[in-house]
Amino acid sequence: MPNRAEPEIGQNPVGSPKAAALPDTETSSSPEGSAPMLDVHPLHRAPHSWKEFFLHIATISVGLLIAIGLEQSVEFAHRHHERIRLREDLRAEGLLNRERIGAAVEYLDARQAWDVRATSAARGAARHVKPMEAYPEPFKLDSALLRRLRFTVPSATAWTVARNSGSVVLLPSAEAAGYTRLNYFQEQVLDFYLEFLKANVALSAVEARLSVDPAVRHPDIATLDGSQLEQLAAALMTHYADIGQLKKNLLLFRDANDAVLDGIYDEDRMAQYLWQRANAMDQAPAHAASEAEPSTTPKR
Repeated sequence: MPNRAEPEIGQNPVGSPKAAALPDTETSSSPEGSAPMLDVHPLHRAPHSWKEFFLHIATISVGLLIAIGLEQSVEFAHRHHERIRLREDLRAEGLLNRERIGAAVEYLDARQAWDVRATSAARGAARHVKPMEAYPEPFKLDSALLRRLRFTVPSATAWTVARNSGSVVLLPSAEAAGYTRLNYFQEQVLDFYLEFLKANVALSAVEARLSVDPAVRHPDIATLDGSQLEQLAAALMTHYADIGQLKKNLLLFRDANDAVLDGIYDEDRMAQYLWQRANAMDQAPAHAASEAEPSTTPKR
């Protein structure tokens, strides 16, 4: 039988798919076959003198300066609009907090007044005062007051978003420092609000334990012994004290918020502003009490 030549390993017919898939090494390795990375426009003609050379360099330099100036102008305008929008957001939040603080203070005053009545009833029962004062019903505002009086923690959303996004750098350092101090007062209010909520839970637990119906939370103080009445009075006074701390820090935030809205960002000026507002508040009740007292000076 005739010997058949074995096909050489690695060879492929010219028309086979494998041959078509083989890379064209000559084409890929040649400089002419690759696309240029940068399209450079050469000079139409080479400069024949130093004057033409420097004129060409000056033209390039002026073009680059114009491009950089336009880019910086756009960036400056963009940052300017962002700064305006940030200040508008911060001021709108400050005005909203100013509006809410008044209602929050009135709400806390009503809670403290209820604590005073409840404490008076509990201590009067412990001393067997006759006639015995009734323990007040659980604190609850009517629908008309509830729409007007409520406690809301001051908002710091705009400042938090600006701080987390890094847009605080748009503000001057003194202005950013003023808002940082204001945020500190806001965090203090939040901390004491959490303490107020804990005191609420503790008072509710004592009232429920001493009530016939724990769901109602209305102790019959006439049936309680001295130890139970003291427990109730202590829970009430803790509740009253925590409300006082919350209100104190809320008023500090109110004054700091007013200072920032008035453009006072410096630490010393803000501290003086807060001191003046606190001093005016302390003098107001004394002045009102002195006007209410009848005059003992004889008329001539």
